[in-house]
Amino acid sequence: MARLDGIQGAVAGIHSAGFLRRGVRSQDQAKVEWTEYGTGFAVLVSAPAAIPTWYWEPFIRTVGEHFRTVLVHPRGLGHGELPNDLRAVTVADHARDLLRVIEELRLEDYAIVGHCIGAAPVFKCLSKLSRRPRLVMVTSARLEAGTAAQNLEKVIERVRADLHFRRQYAQVAAGYAPEAFRRELELRLQSSDELEAHLWAVQSVRLYSYSDPWPVDVAAVFVTSTGDLESIKASTVAYASGLGATSRRHFQLEGGHFAILENPDLGLWLIRKALNS
Repeated sequence: MARLDGIQGAVAGIHSAGFLRRGVRSQDQAKVEWTEYGTGFAVLVSAPAAIPTWYWEPFIRTVGEHFRTVLVHPRGLGHGELPNDLRAVTVADHARDLLRVIEELRLEDYAIVGHCIGAAPVFKCLSKLSRRPRLVMVTSARLEAGTAAQNLEKVIERVRADLHFRRQYAQVAAGYAPEAFRRELELRLQSSDELEAHLWAVQSVRLYSYSDPWPVDVAAVFVTSTGDLESIKASTVAYASGLGATSRRHFQLEGGHFAILENPDLGLWLIRKALNS
């Protein structure tokens, strides 16, 4: 998909009519883009991952029939623009980009959905928001600090120099994606720049501590799937249990890691139920 050079532009959807693609510059002048569909109460979706943007189309369209749905395209990942510094794809960078989008859209009453590694930037930016969301829904995210990838810079040096190694690494990374999209993702990650940005981003999420206090005025909903890794399920339960009196709920879904995307109606049901509870 072509990336827009202008500040605002309409395209034929992510791949369909009715979607609006927009963009602004972040604090460090990196391009931050998002796709909108629908009107009314805003639901902002944070999903920094290499999954093709168009995979979200059914979810965005389904939720957008009831809400103004905003899918942020994270810098350096998926169809987000690569920054000049490929290391500028950390949790902090993506959090600043989320803040910039919220500021640009002048959101006052809204919800945020953070999926997988897209949850960390949401946690990071919560305390910095002048107007916090009514609800944050966290889906299939490992909510604990891990360890950095060993010798990442050496891995990246090899990614740049060794096409065979890059193809192997891309195949492994693509294996976590839904089957229908693995081939496209594998081909995208065979670009050394795309794969390098992906590796820096994943390491940053692994290092994130999730230690900032949860704002008491923000309702929290946590969603895991039967197909998630055990580390995701266990860390989600542990984190949710530690929120004390904060309004919170936990749902366990049948399905894989991308359950709310594979079944958009289920994702819509969860958002509506959380907002009405």
